Amino acid sequence: MSSNKAKSNSELENPLKDRIKVLMTPDELEKPYSFATRVGLSKGTFTGIWVEGRKSFHQTTVEKICKATGANPGWLVTGIGEPFTDVVPVVQQEQTTLVEPQIIEEEGLKITTAIDKAMLQTALETTEKKLREQHLTMQPKPKAEFILMLYEILIDQEKQPYNKQLLNDVIYEVEECLERLHKMMLVDKKTLLIIAIYTLYSVNSQDKDGIRQTVTDIIRKAA
Repeated sequence: MSSNKAKSNSELENPLKDRIKVLMTPDELEKPYSFATRVGLSKGTFTGIWVEGRKSFHQTTVEKICKATGANPGWLVTGIGEPFTDVVPVVQQEQTTLVEPQIIEEEGLKITTAIDKAMLQTALETTEKKLREQHLTMQPKPKAEFILMLYEILIDQEKQPYNKQLLNDVIYEVEECLERLHKMMLVDKKTLLIIAIYTLYSVNSQDKDGIRQTVTDIIRKAA
């Protein structure tokens, strides 16, 4: 009996469940699984969130919920920001001015301004913080995808276009190499390394073997 009570308390305190409640209609609050039907979640996935107290979302789950409800992906995943993304008026979109990327030097490395260093570092820090708080780990591939998803939420992609696949590949290679070599790297240094590698391969983004070798060489030397 006490274990059931503890489980119920855990469910009530689950921040993901609380955020899901914000997105529900009054009828769905009465019949929660109707929300799962509306947004296209399987019964098993929804049960994991609603009953078992799952503390993280898979990226496809985030996409389904946000597409059906108009929720802000960043808020849904982290609780940071507003529940719903503001709609930008068409007139304002037409006035958007592209920012011409430049190559600058920082700590002896050449980096492009096409990647917003502050926002990428925020995405990395947020990911690491959430993993620490929930005592979780992520494999390099989903971790890279999650970091990229947060980064996309934080930037204005119309003003600051970039090669999404290349950035994802570089983040993955850095995370994979650190895990493989059992190395740690400060978030600010990792951010700078990611942008430097992105810059180096921006004209040859398909050379994944080259990216992997360059990342490995740099991380080994930095150890």
